[in-house]
Amino acid sequence: MKRGERTRHVCPCRSCQEDRLSATAVFHRAINEAIYQARFEKQRRVVVGLEALRAGWGGITKLSEITGLDRKTIARGIRELREGLATVDRGREVGGGRKKVEKKRQQSPADAEEPDEE
Repeated sequence: MKRGERTRHVCPCRSCQEDRLSATAVFHRAINEAIYQARFEKQRRVVVGLEALRAGWGGITKLSEITGLDRKTIARGIRELREGLATVDRGREVGGGRKKVEKKRQQSPADAEEPDEE
């Protein structure tokens, strides 16, 4: 597997293992496909957090089993939804990531001379 590459999680629940065509198994595959397609980690957290909220009591545990995501990750997604931080239009926060470094190259004597204008 290449660096940064994700694998698809297979839900270990009984419904998914015994009858792959059941409504539950189809729903679990749809959730896993949605988080696999998400470009950014924050998108995955928000999608799974929303599903955990919809599931109600025990939703974090249930979605953790279905998706393979950590319970703390799902709880963070729920917290971001509740605090209104669920916008996922950017991969990183403003100012995040590596700082830009201006590349400097040495000028050759030919580059330093200005062309004659006639």
